[in-house]
Amino acid sequence: MNSSSMSPFARIMLLWLYRILYGIALIFVLPILLWKRIFRGKKEHIKRRLFPKIRYPVPGAGPLVWAHAVSVGEVYAMAPVIKGLLRSKPMFRVVVSTITQTGHEAAKKAIPEAEAHVFLPFDFLFSIRRALHLGTPSLVIFSEGDIWPLFAHEVKARGAVVAVVNGKISDRTTARFRKFRLFGRWLYSFVDLFCVQDQTFYERFLELGVPQEALHVTGNTKADVTFPLLTELEKAAFRSSLGVRTGDRLIVMGSTHSPEEEELLIRLMPLLRIYSDVKIALVPRHPERFLEVFHAAQQKSDSVALLSTYDGVLPWNIIVIDKLGMLTKLYQLSTIAIVCGSFTDRVGGHNILEPASVGVPVLVGPYMHSQQTLFQSATAAHAICQVSYDDVAHTIEHFLTNEQARRQAADQAFHWAQTLRGATDRTVHILVEAIEKK
Repeated sequence: MNSSSMSPFARIMLLWLYRILYGIALIFVLPILLWKRIFRGKKEHIKRRLFPKIRYPVPGAGPLVWAHAVSVGEVYAMAPVIKGLLRSKPMFRVVVSTITQTGHEAAKKAIPEAEAHVFLPFDFLFSIRRALHLGTPSLVIFSEGDIWPLFAHEVKARGAVVAVVNGKISDRTTARFRKFRLFGRWLYSFVDLFCVQDQTFYERFLELGVPQEALHVTGNTKADVTFPLLTELEKAAFRSSLGVRTGDRLIVMGSTHSPEEEELLIRLMPLLRIYSDVKIALVPRHPERFLEVFHAAQQKSDSVALLSTYDGVLPWNIIVIDKLGMLTKLYQLSTIAIVCGSFTDRVGGHNILEPASVGVPVLVGPYMHSQQTLFQSATAAHAICQVSYDDVAHTIEHFLTNEQARRQAADQAFHWAQTLRGATDRTVHILVEAIEKK
């Protein structure tokens, strides 16, 4: 277990300081969350996170595992870990918590084995204790680097092992913690085990004061995510429902953020006019932006459809996907995939393994710092194309007009995705061993 050099007194004093600052910060943040809920339709679940309505404990007699994943990407990375734990120890009971509405919906679909799907309580003691009416966890798992200190402190006090899976830490966070080393040591002292994605992250955590015995390089569990592959008949039916005709070539713009939709459409509209068989499926990352993106697309083209109201008959050259859970199916129909969030510095990219694993050419923008390990690995394997706004159209046209180049890019992406598998088994072994030693 994590034997941080920080004294118990310093740890508790910093925890009290954190509680005060967290409370002050929430006072300022709550109006912003309310504004987003009222004026942008974003479901923030403030009441459910402040006052969790949990009256009954999770049924069963086995150890309780509480797995937390912030949103969609973390949910899909957590799913194989939970499934692996349940294969290893079928008596485990599982609670999955998320923060976002899209993450909550994804968790119910990706981890149906969980006994409960809840929203993580705000990091207030009374909220945490209400949420823990579900039961006392034997194991709490945080994803990547999303650690909630008071929640971790409370469950550790009740005897839980606290672990981080798919662990990573960005250059920016590392630089901040180098300046404020005490805070970094304090935050990581609440975690017993770190299962990190690669040696680079291992070295960073080690530098920031995490004991060597708490660190394990296990890989990226996103590489082990499985999803149903469509049969040829299912693909044909799906194409028909979307109005994609035989011979049409589909460009999927996945997990888009503002202003990516507008900027990319400006560059790609000339291609749609040149190649009448090329279509674009536009998949916004956040549901509250569905209509905003639809109206923006209408400003660029007079042939735009909205999936929820589409009759399957009228032709279109752009369709906005306003339903959740469609992206992996769309990638299976695509000719080319553009993984967005990578054209804006404030996001830094999304999961490139999804399109790579179904064998399509993968394009990303200049900013991939949120997916640094995957990006570096894919780049080394020539499994990805990084483009700017200015050269995205040229790269896509190259793949549209050169079938050999397109197939080679697709094959390299698929092969790279297959070589990364195995992180889940390594992670599960370490987690099970930690519970058994407790």
